[in-house]
Amino acid sequence: MKNYLMKVALIAGFAILSVTLHGQPWMANITDKNNPNFFEVQKAFNDYWNSKGFDNSKRKGTEGEDEDLAGWYQFKRWEWFMAPRVSPTGELPDPMIAYNENKKFQSQSNDRMKHIANITSNWTCLGPTSVPAANSGQHGAGRINCMTVNPHNANTIYVGSPAGGFWKSYNGGTSWITTTDHNATLGVSDIVVNPNDTNIVYIATGDTDANDTYSAGVLKSYDGGMTWTTTGLNWQLSQSRTISRILIKPDSTNVMIAATSSGIMRSIDSGSTWSTVLNVVSMCGVELKPGDSKVVYACSHDHYYRSTNGGLSFSYISSGLPTTGVERMAIAVTANDTNYVYALMSATDYSFGGLYRSSDGGTTFSSMSTTPNILGTATDGSSTGGQGWYDLALAVSPTSANTVMVGGINVWKSTNGGSTWSCVGKGYNNVTSSSHVHPDIHNLAFAPGNGSVVYCCCDGGLFKSSNTGTAWADMSSGLQIMEFYSISSSQTSSTICFGGSQDNGGNKYSSGTWTNSAAGDAMHVIIDFTTANDIYDALPNGDILFSNDGGTNWGDITPNGNANGSWVTPYVLDPNNHNTVYAGYSDVFKSTNQGGNWTQISTNLTGGSNLIQAMAVAPSNSNYIYVAAGPQSVTVSECNTLYKTTNGGTSWSNI
Repeated sequence: MKNYLMKVALIAGFAILSVTLHGQPWMANITDKNNPNFFEVQKAFNDYWNSKGFDNSKRKGTEGEDEDLAGWYQFKRWEWFMAPRVSPTGELPDPMIAYNENKKFQSQSNDRMKHIANITSNWTCLGPTSVPAANSGQHGAGRINCMTVNPHNANTIYVGSPAGGFWKSYNGGTSWITTTDHNATLGVSDIVVNPNDTNIVYIATGDTDANDTYSAGVLKSYDGGMTWTTTGLNWQLSQSRTISRILIKPDSTNVMIAATSSGIMRSIDSGSTWSTVLNVVSMCGVELKPGDSKVVYACSHDHYYRSTNGGLSFSYISSGLPTTGVERMAIAVTANDTNYVYALMSATDYSFGGLYRSSDGGTTFSSMSTTPNILGTATDGSSTGGQGWYDLALAVSPTSANTVMVGGINVWKSTNGGSTWSCVGKGYNNVTSSSHVHPDIHNLAFAPGNGSVVYCCCDGGLFKSSNTGTAWADMSSGLQIMEFYSISSSQTSSTICFGGSQDNGGNKYSSGTWTNSAAGDAMHVIIDFTTANDIYDALPNGDILFSNDGGTNWGDITPNGNANGSWVTPYVLDPNNHNTVYAGYSDVFKSTNQGGNWTQISTNLTGGSNLIQAMAVAPSNSNYIYVAAGPQSVTVSECNTLYKTTNGGTSWSNI
């Protein structure tokens, strides 16, 4: 009987803080890091960036193209989503809400099914069911956290999304199915297959890289991932935990080891019960020594550990490794030389902190390189900063101990153990280039026993290289995991709509086909209600774009050419005149020619310290306009002032 995981519950936005466990600098002075107040965290974030002299009005481009903004985009996404869900005093929502509602629904649904023979609906999935064709910019299907390959069948591939569930392909990634839509949690951070019985599959729930979803523990499938049951590792969501890695000992498959945010956990009965064997927070990696599973390597965000008794106990190892200045660590091993252990470091500014290697089974390490900055934006390693807290991937070829691949914003490769590097996966390269992969790499994995085939999990989906990174192919078609900020439906054609998505741009649906039209985060989008050819799109903080050819070409129509609005800046069409557009920043701007020219119709409306978060024009009389405003970093739920004009902006009153 299919188990719908009644003990598992979460929706994507009910994460307590997407950066808490990753040592973000603005979290240093938070009083209660396990139960932070929304407004306290928000203030700490703003104080941190203000101290750096950050001028949001000069920010251009998309995530990754702005240097020295590590963590900024991810926080703003979380802030925008969470703000409408907190209490008036800043308490974050109970993560068990989804569980309780799901339980209630299941009970009611079962009762209904006893009396209703046939239930039909006319809902149809619009997709994207395949990666939208790209007109410009990077494009993708959505974010993937992890993947693994069936050790006995290379055509069977499993992937996990932070908020899109578990997916499986029987044909090498040509098509995909998902089996977790009925689960109340859709985050997956790792997948492992029993090498002796590949019908047994385990998934680690939650999202370890950004905590967009929290973990309910490890789930187990006895039928190749078609149905799922809970294991003995089944946390309450309110504990706000995550799992980075799960392993099965190949010579004793009843023994499992998991790296979790609350320590290293170990099971000796195939997951039925678990015990904590290393009580260290923020464990983010664990690996077995190839050919000798008594030796286990593990790392937290800033420390490395080694076990010689199969993971029963661990010793802290520091010989040759940096002991300060480390933000996050990743480790990897290779069957080609079982004494090699690699450790990748992200520095506290999220740039490349160095690659270190042990040749004596993880006892001592030597520095292989600390430059160039392979975690930054630039494909020549010249940029500063990076996103090493959010995306840090490391893989070593199983057939060549000196072939190392690293993922940050781009994918890098070394053939001499990390002494020198070349960029082989370019996130902001032309999407038609064979070297293109979507930026933000969360996982790199070689196919079992194959030193040529490597997979890349990123914010755009799953990519595959059959020649160790020389060329890449997108394997994401069929993965329905795109995260939309907003959708606008055409009022003149029932077959056209346009959506703005997280990190995968603006995407247009037309008669069954999806096309990507713009890169980065696409926020609020509008299709003109008189013609589907005229479309508006917006970037973070209020850069507004306009297309009059259905999204093929775009022009910047931002008022004064310099946006400084809220994360999702409000703008609306006049319901009585489709050529008139209103946009809200610190003041209200109006255009009567679709953004060709703008006039400021308020003066110091918000006092300079607030930003407009929402606005509306009365359908009955366009002279009546309402705008809601609040502090610069908040969203609609925290607006503290409502303004009204009855004469089209000539005068405003605070109501």
